[in-house]
Amino acid sequence: MWKLALLGLTGAALCAQDVALRPAFAVSSIKPNREAAGIGGAPRRVGDRVTWINVPLPLVVYYAYNISPVRFSGNVPFDFYNIEAVTEGSPTEEQLRRMFRTLLEDRFGLKAYFETRERDVSRLVIAKDGVKLKPAAEETIIAVDGRPLPAGARGIFVGQDGAHLAGKRAKFADLVGGLSGALQRPVLDETGITGTFDYDVRFRLDSDFENPNGNPYIGAAIESVLGLRLESGRGPVEMLVLDSIGKPTEN
Repeated sequence: MWKLALLGLTGAALCAQDVALRPAFAVSSIKPNREAAGIGGAPRRVGDRVTWINVPLPLVVYYAYNISPVRFSGNVPFDFYNIEAVTEGSPTEEQLRRMFRTLLEDRFGLKAYFETRERDVSRLVIAKDGVKLKPAAEETIIAVDGRPLPAGARGIFVGQDGAHLAGKRAKFADLVGGLSGALQRPVLDETGITGTFDYDVRFRLDSDFENPNGNPYIGAAIESVLGLRLESGRGPVEMLVLDSIGKPTEN
């Protein structure tokens, strides 16, 4: 009897642990979107409802694993989907990412693993004149083409005045991720900086040959505006390696 009771408790504990490690949506719907009228940049949350309309499947993978494309190895079909789901409670951003990871595993059959590989990288260090980053403040306005960014927005934005590496109340790790996207190569953070910041760095895209706005390339731009410097080198990069992914199972 004691043995059976102990096994029952152990099974319940393992089940709870599995739920904690693999949080899932209470309900989810995945439908192909054949209009392709733009790309949904991030899932939208209203209460316990999560919607992601016209999102390419690779973007869902990057979001679920919180990686940039340069840290991914494999080929994901560039198919567009409308994803609608319901959560239980109020999950954090990290928990929501894990829910999408579970969705990919259960509905698309995604199998992937992390592996450290030696790659060409850019090392991010503090410039000789020191850091110029400004901590996040309620009154600070970060805008692209006159449109203020909402709190939590971060990434690369292209406006009429050129490209912006910008963030409003964004973590330093988000800034590093944006740099990686702008450079199309892994960026290793060697600054030791943590915290939440407001920033707006205008820079010149490689494809902007005429550069009518006079913006510098990203390396010079972040050194001038943020007091950070990029150095080329080699280093270990944790890569997400894809084994397999398929079409979603029916709703």
